[in-house]
Amino acid sequence: MNIETKTVEEYLSDVLSAVEPLEAFHIPLFEARGCVSAEDVTAPWPLPAFDSSAVDGFAVLAADVSAAAADNPVTLQVLEIVQSGSHASRSIQRGGAIRVNAGGPLPENADAVIPLEHTDGNSAQVQVIQSAVFGQFIRRAAEDVELGEVVIKEGTKIDARHLGLLASVGRGSVLSRPRPRVVIISVGDELIEPGAKLEPGKLIDSNGLMLAAAIADAGCIAYRVGPIPTDHENLRRVIEDQLVRADFVVTTGGTNADSYDALAAVASDIGELSFTRVAMQPGSAQGFGWIGDDRIPLMTIPGNPVAAYISFEVFIRPVLHRLLGRKDSSLNLQSAYSASAFTSPGGKRHYIRALRETDPSGNHIVRAIEGQGVHLIGSLAKTQCLIVVPDSVQEVRVGDKIDVLLLDDTSMW
Repeated sequence: MNIETKTVEEYLSDVLSAVEPLEAFHIPLFEARGCVSAEDVTAPWPLPAFDSSAVDGFAVLAADVSAAAADNPVTLQVLEIVQSGSHASRSIQRGGAIRVNAGGPLPENADAVIPLEHTDGNSAQVQVIQSAVFGQFIRRAAEDVELGEVVIKEGTKIDARHLGLLASVGRGSVLSRPRPRVVIISVGDELIEPGAKLEPGKLIDSNGLMLAAAIADAGCIAYRVGPIPTDHENLRRVIEDQLVRADFVVTTGGTNADSYDALAAVASDIGELSFTRVAMQPGSAQGFGWIGDDRIPLMTIPGNPVAAYISFEVFIRPVLHRLLGRKDSSLNLQSAYSASAFTSPGGKRHYIRALRETDPSGNHIVRAIEGQGVHLIGSLAKTQCLIVVPDSVQEVRVGDKIDVLLLDDTSMW
């Protein structure tokens, strides 16, 4: 089998150019959490929609109470008491006040609100014991969002805050792309289910669970299948059965010499698949293609746990972003300083597991974890970030500025 070698950028570009975002449709708001908006949403009214009171109290004319004080109370005639969900039926007149609740519409002509605690609370004639200034405790219409303003841009990943905003501008649904359904299939004669008795020559299928969790954390729907022996007919049957619920299929394992043929044979029966040797360490054995009549994208990634997880971060996560319709599918790299010295193979992108910290001067620094073997899942669990060493660099020294891919929280450090 002739396997082409590509750089990380070349392979990722090829994959992303072949994947289209999922078709968008109107999704009810609560179900849209984690989806990506496929439209610009504009406000059909301003927020707030009207001038309103910021407190429970009395709407007044500021000039009437400009001299009010505890030893010089001003008495105003209560013209109306407005209940929640209603509005005043009359405007404010000199010497008058209207009882209002927080969030309620401001009566016409009112230019200040006196908090209830600055009055005696009387419902007929109220005594005001503190002065007010123009605009006091008034929330102005459109001070938050203007009429016609774009409140959600196309490509926005919708979270709880966006849902609150969408509801506030009257939307019951939003045109968005659904969360991709991803089927993870673990392939290998040596694999057994977690919790099963470990026997000589057998390995626990940790990758299936790890990848399913990572995919769910990325905002997608994950279905774990396997482990599946590398038998052509059985593998084909399993993959075909899963296509009914798949927008994307990922296989892990099955990229050794014996099982290349099994996956390739299945793909040749019901799709197409190309294997690529990517110039990276770990995770060089990669494959991409299509399965089934609907041409569901398929990725094959290595079976070693570290290589599988790095493949997820470098290749699968960007594909998920593309399926979701997110505008930017590139990796979120940060800058830091190395607290470790190490060598790197020339001609390969090297991903090194590391811990991150901040030095007394506030600089971001990272320290390589001891033990970088692709089978060391214990060190993977401790990993907070990946040092990304360029293909052209063969040595990193203490204090060198480096690129870092964060794994835990990509927004803060």
